[in-house]
Amino acid sequence: MQNEREMFVLHSRTKGMSLRHLIFVVAFAVWVMQAAAQAQNGEVTECDRLAASDIDFQRNSEPVAFKNIDPSLAIPACTKAATESKNSSRISYQLGRSLLAGKKWMEGLKHIRLAAEAGYAAAQLALGDIYESASFGMVQDQKEAELWIEKAAKQNNPKAQFRLGQRLAQANDQTKAFGWYCRSAEEGDADAQASLGIAYLEGKAWIGAPSDPVRASEWLAKAAAQGQRMAQQNLALLQQQTRGKLNARAKGSDKCDEVIKCLESGRVCR
Repeated sequence: MQNEREMFVLHSRTKGMSLRHLIFVVAFAVWVMQAAAQAQNGEVTECDRLAASDIDFQRNSEPVAFKNIDPSLAIPACTKAATESKNSSRISYQLGRSLLAGKKWMEGLKHIRLAAEAGYAAAQLALGDIYESASFGMVQDQKEAELWIEKAAKQNNPKAQFRLGQRLAQANDQTKAFGWYCRSAEEGDADAQASLGIAYLEGKAWIGAPSDPVRASEWLAKAAAQGQRMAQQNLALLQQQTRGKLNARAKGSDKCDEVIKCLESGRVCR
């Protein structure tokens, strides 16, 4: 309704205007709408171009590997962006990355934590990984690591979902691990697809689950197509063992849906 009223006002004010004036008014209105849309989507800043992260699925620029961040450029750019966008958790996270790259660990961790506490998924995953690996002078804390990784996973960050699956598998909670691999794999994460393929192959959807080489092959092929080396090696080995003659009719049911529904119900899934 607001847009309709604005268009009505614009229309009523154009009566009696010259053609040149009318063209100017219409062009200005279009520019205002475009500017509003750009503000809503998030303007791409120099900070984004210099420090966007590949684990950030809310980024609005191509990612930069941590080792490739130039702190001499990224720190001032992100500091400027943070001043201009005080409520942007994305910028705060990227400023933190830039400071860590510049070996300003305390300050960098502060900005990453601020973004994580504000609910920014990529910062939560990054903070969890830092706790897990005791990087940048942080004391190792596996409980904190899992807490932050799980927060990011529950926000549908595919890489966090895969990392949480890894942790659960290491803790021998295969069913929950399988569920998180499923969520991540369906979002296209190659590492999760490879792990899901192995889980199907080894019958690790839950205790006593049968091996399903056909579905294993499907997920390994998806991961292999993305260049995931473990998947490529395991797919080649599987094809060699079956002589490339997997029987599609032998494919079992899709355990992903079954396990995820069970886990979401809160029941014990085995």
